[in-house]
Amino acid sequence: MVQTVSPSSVKVQIDTLVTKTIPVTTSFTGELPNGYWADTDALTSTTRLDVTGAKTDISNITRAECVVDLNDKTSTIYSTFDVTMYDKDNNVVSSDILVGTLPSSTVRLPIYPMKSVPIDVLGSLVGTDDLAKNHEIVNAVATPATVRIVGEQSVLDAIDSILLTPIAVNGLNTTSTVESDLILPDGVRLLDSEKVSVLIEIQEMQMSQLFEQLEVQIVGTEKRANVTLDVSTVDLTVEGRYSLVSVLMRKDITVQVDVTGLAPGVYKLPLNVLVRDEAATVELTTTLSVTEVTVTITQQ
Repeated sequence: MVQTVSPSSVKVQIDTLVTKTIPVTTSFTGELPNGYWADTDALTSTTRLDVTGAKTDISNITRAECVVDLNDKTSTIYSTFDVTMYDKDNNVVSSDILVGTLPSSTVRLPIYPMKSVPIDVLGSLVGTDDLAKNHEIVNAVATPATVRIVGEQSVLDAIDSILLTPIAVNGLNTTSTVESDLILPDGVRLLDSEKVSVLIEIQEMQMSQLFEQLEVQIVGTEKRANVTLDVSTVDLTVEGRYSLVSVLMRKDITVQVDVTGLAPGVYKLPLNVLVRDEAATVELTTTLSVTEVTVTITQQ
């Protein structure tokens, strides 16, 4: 028989059972593997939850958060996740205070394979064989040079580059910068801007001309001095703009060796080339068959 009970009395606190609707947010942790992209704009998730429990406890809950781990995910996420509840001071509220089913959030996040592909600028040019006479395209680049696309893997595998809306270059004779739109293949989505800037570099065609057996002129000879060269003629190749090189004649070219102020003796001296004038000489590329000569100076 029970004689005594200790303690002899207990205090019981009675509270009202209530249900409260709280907002739910979804956040992400980790990163998708390289080559995959999550369409966060198409995210669907639970935005509000009902929680039930003692009024004193439930009144402290202000919000809930669902955290989705993206690590190693390579396909669309469609699953139910536990939520963490918080009070107004962002302290975690234990789910032990709840009555009934623990709250959760259903999340759907589309995930697609992603690929970076180059923009095919040259393939987008029209009239490349109809530029201004004696001109050529030396470079054509897009900014950005590559764009990101997403879609089914089999579709992405078949795409090596993306074309632009046709760019007409007929009759062009100077470098130009234009804007153009990407032509997106069927079955893919573009992650970057559809408009790109295209730099088309155009210049005159380059040509070369060979001048053979040019006489080497001696400048700066002192009176009563004899000057002889081991090489008296040289060949010269001139390269540059078609409009400049194509009209050059032998009389436009001077090859010289300068002996100014030299005493009798034997010297190795460089050859100097002048093509028409100093400006043309600087612009052009000249290549001599011989770059220096042996000069012998004797007194008469």
